[in-house]
Amino acid sequence: TPQGPGAYYWAGAAGTSFWIDPVNDIFWLSMIQAQGQRRPGSANAGVIARDLIYQSLEN
Repeated sequence: TPQGPGAYYWAGAAGTSFWIDPVNDIFWLSMIQAQGQRRPGSANAGVIARDLIYQSLEN
C-alpha cells in the first residue's frame, strides 16, 4: 500500500480499531462491535478500508 512513513494503528477488543497515516493526512476509525464470535469479514474491515481508500486516491 502507498502508506506514508510513520503510519500506525491499533486493534482493540470486539473489532474496534484505527490507523493513521500522518504523511497523507488520512485516518480510519472502526467501531465494529462483535463480542465473542466475530462476524464474517469483520476482522478484515480495516485492511479492506485501507486498500479502498488508497485506491481512490490513486484514481
